[in-house]
Amino acid sequence: MVWGFAMWVDHTYVQPKEQQRRIVQRQAAHQRKLALRQAFADTTTIADSAAAQAAFNREYYALLHSEAIARSRQLQKGRPISTDSEFARWTDIGTDRWPALVENFFGESIQLHPDHLLADTLQGRPAIVPYRSWVNYAVETLLVLLFLAGIVCGWRSRFLQMTLAGFSIDLLLHLGLGFGLNEVYIMGPHWLFVVPIAIAFLLRRLQGRSLLLCRTMLLAITLFLWAHNATLLVGYYCHY
Repeated sequence: MVWGFAMWVDHTYVQPKEQQRRIVQRQAAHQRKLALRQAFADTTTIADSAAAQAAFNREYYALLHSEAIARSRQLQKGRPISTDSEFARWTDIGTDRWPALVENFFGESIQLHPDHLLADTLQGRPAIVPYRSWVNYAVETLLVLLFLAGIVCGWRSRFLQMTLAGFSIDLLLHLGLGFGLNEVYIMGPHWLFVVPIAIAFLLRRLQGRSLLLCRTMLLAITLFLWAHNATLLVGYYCHY
């Protein structure tokens, strides 16, 4: 039902706008070509019209080629499964999954990167941005281990099973099909709530010193994340 509704929305609202946008782009490209052709005609010393047209074509297509290369270097969109449909163009089979999992999915979704902070992959930001310090990777590792331990402890819970079912859809979309994989951190609110729910099942299972140690660890991680993310955000907004 969701897929059918999405197809209807795409056919009814998205595609007409896309067609109109492509028409405007073609018209703008045609006007630009005419302007470049006129500028070339005003400055060239080639008298023969056929030779002048051939020379202009070479320069014009060389310009288009250089612009295409510049755009491909700037854009970090990965390689889609297909370009035949709008949905297929949103996929990505070119971005490495393990770095994206570490740096983006469980990384920047929880801990912002100091480099390329809040930048857009369509404006020069690399798809994969590493952390500067090993501390960030240590915190991420602890959180993932606590998350997995919580899943093991609460596996029989219908409530946890329901939340993990929703989480599995995000795994399929982002890590399977590669949807938004180069900027998956902006979609963290779709699934991040599952992490504290799973960890809560771990806390229910622990007792005594183990429970105190886990709570202390969680408090330290929480304070670190607050300080880390708040410092970067405040610095970012004060700068801009």
